[in-house]
Amino acid sequence: MFCSKCGTEVKNGALFCQNCGANQNINLKNSSSPSEISPSTKPSFSANGFVSKPSAKTAFFPKKRVFKPHRHAYIHPPKDKIPLAETPHNGSVGLAEAIKFLQQFSAQEVEQHEKELLDYATAELQKIEGVRIYGTTSDKSPIISFNVEGCDHYDIGMILDKMGVAVRTGHHCAEPLMRRLGVEGTCRASFGLYNTCEEVDTLVAGIKRIQGMF
Repeated sequence: MFCSKCGTEVKNGALFCQNCGANQNINLKNSSSPSEISPSTKPSFSANGFVSKPSAKTAFFPKKRVFKPHRHAYIHPPKDKIPLAETPHNGSVGLAEAIKFLQQFSAQEVEQHEKELLDYATAELQKIEGVRIYGTTSDKSPIISFNVEGCDHYDIGMILDKMGVAVRTGHHCAEPLMRRLGVEGTCRASFGLYNTCEEVDTLVAGIKRIQGMF
């Protein structure tokens, strides 16, 4: 099997060419454009955005690279279910630099710093009336998912962004769980080695300011 883009020999079943990074999805072999892909064409592997309405019974078997959607999971149109991706070279470079940065610290130092930030942020957010935190187990990752009463999670994220605070909004690839919780989505603040308590204070101040807008 040879890459259709650069001609390099690739292993049978390989998803990407190890030389140029071109997608080796066999379903595109005889298609000149995504619009020509048959509605009955099945993706050779699952990826972000394949399912428009995921359910708890949607299944993906990575070893066989076979995607078997449950009858309640609706696949997007053909042009959206076949990934036309190249290797993110800039992301690889950034990953390498991130690894170099992390190597300056031990795993224990990283864990301790993130735990301190998580505990501090949790305590400060719990002081704000109307803020609900989802997930409070003691051994959780340094991530806080929350909502603010009377405020849409998407609006909160957009306004915080204008204040220089980056949080993720939405269902966080866990739409069935959001339906179980009875919410459309949440805001999610993630903490890492590079974050500080001062930045947590900025987040808290931003939420209080937003509450005054609604």
